[in-house]
Amino acid sequence: MRGFRGAGREIEGAGRAEKCLESLDREGAGVLILTVVAPDLTASGPYAPITGIPAMAEIRVLASALLLAFFTYIVASQRNGTLYTGSTDDLIARVCQHREKLRPDSFTAKHGVARLVWYEWHETRAAAFKRERQIKKWNRLWKLRLIEEMNPGWHDLLDRLTG
Repeated sequence: MRGFRGAGREIEGAGRAEKCLESLDREGAGVLILTVVAPDLTASGPYAPITGIPAMAEIRVLASALLLAFFTYIVASQRNGTLYTGSTDDLIARVCQHREKLRPDSFTAKHGVARLVWYEWHETRAAAFKRERQIKKWNRLWKLRLIEEMNPGWHDLLDRLTG
């Protein structure tokens, strides 16, 4: 994998995100997101938005949405395990950062919290941050219900996002 770009800019820690995506690919997730340069989904050649993904149509729509999107998300250590709520403008890279434990002293690294179990799309950074703060104030039962509504099997949703 050569480049990992979003919204026309290099993502901080791209090498680490690529390593995470490559390791997912070895586990059979079929992850081959090489470049996302522009929302022109009809492009071809070295700057095609997406290359080599099995569910091309679904992922192409997702890729265009990811260019101008913000997310609130919950990652977990396991089913009904430790939860962490956050917000980001690059969900895939952020979850990979949790998996790679880029900050060893962080809550997610200490508690092994890296399975994406819930996420929500927002049009603005402020809206995603506001929702994060709202969910962080909730009691645990409410958070578990939120996850169960979207993801009753507590599957790792990163697989859905990447292939």
